[in-house]
Amino acid sequence: VALAGFISPTKAVFAATVIAMIYARICSYRRKSPSTMYVIMGILPHVPGAGMYYTMYGIINSDLMFSYMKGVETFKTAGVIAMGVILVFLLPPVLFNIGIREEK
Repeated sequence: VALAGFISPTKAVFAATVIAMIYARICSYRRKSPSTMYVIMGILPHVPGAGMYYTMYGIINSDLMFSYMKGVETFKTAGVIAMGVILVFLLPPVLFNIGIREEK
């Protein structure tokens, strides 16, 4: 999330997710293994665990405005992660067969 100084954190998470997903798809095609292994490793650092914690913390402490702000931020982050994953999985597999030769 190093891009957060130049663009919003939500856009930075989206860009990082798309890059991680493209890398995961390339690795899965090159190594002929399920892409789930690489997808989990790629998006796990972006999951908004702290945002969920602070949302619940605000609710418990009756600070509803803080809870609302953290909740909206958390849902936006989770939503752009899902959109990035779906966007890359909708791309055709031909794009990820980089450097793979077909065996005859």
